[in-house]
Amino acid sequence: MQKFVFIIGFLAFTAVWFWPTIVKHLYENDFEKNAHTLSVENLSETQLITLTKNDLGNNRFASGIVIHLTGQLDGTAKLVTNPEKESSEEHILSSGPIDLKIGGPWTESSYQINYQPENITNGNLQIRYKFYGE
Repeated sequence: MQKFVFIIGFLAFTAVWFWPTIVKHLYENDFEKNAHTLSVENLSETQLITLTKNDLGNNRFASGIVIHLTGQLDGTAKLVTNPEKESSEEHILSSGPIDLKIGGPWTESSYQINYQPENITNGNLQIRYKFYGE
């Protein structure tokens, strides 16, 4: 009986300990398979980039968004997410490699990013995003 209790306790402890790792792996795997990708063209110009929830279909509501920006910049740029909203956030992209993850709860059908370059001379910037639905 003690062996049984020990084994059950050990399995429960192991499941609780590794659960965050398992969930993170499943979440990242879903993002890698289903995210949309776009490249920011002409990095030296200010742009308003609109991400849409077309991957959820018309009958589903968005409940969140995950955005992953990657690339390389020679110079700096500022990103302002949803500039017209109270939930607006500002991010500074410094010269060098870019690897920025942003997002969170979001219930609207589109998400805006205002890209504002400052002395950009060269580079590339990709935006991968996925809306999540209820």
